[in-house]
Amino acid sequence: MTSMRRLGNLLLKFREAADDDSLSGEEMLRRKFFPQLHTAIDLLCNENASLKVAIGYLIKTACDVMKGVYLIENNDLLAKEVEDFKSVLDLFWGRILHQQWKLWNSVAKRDYENRQDYLLNMMWRVFVSICVHV
Repeated sequence: MTSMRRLGNLLLKFREAADDDSLSGEEMLRRKFFPQLHTAIDLLCNENASLKVAIGYLIKTACDVMKGVYLIENNDLLAKEVEDFKSVLDLFWGRILHQQWKLWNSVAKRDYENRQDYLLNMMWRVFVSICVHV
């Protein structure tokens, strides 16, 4: 249920970004609308890194589902279009999430350094206590 709600909210933001209320969910998965989709993701997520990642994986899943639907319907042209769109998405995945990755990397690095300092401090205390008792 959450996935469909997210997809619906993304569609609304996609229509807003494209300034066209007649666009469908299928058209989100077209290469010619990729810039509008990118804008819609930014509008929807509003600097929420985890939501942006979830939306990205949701779009990839939607690509797989629609490709399957098109193949079942013997519509190879649209299946190829979705496959090409997913290739573009994969190429730009890092750029879409770049700011979030930079933020996550800085936080992860700081957490690692804090843990490392804590461990070194504890090891030093253990070493000192052993030396005092010897």
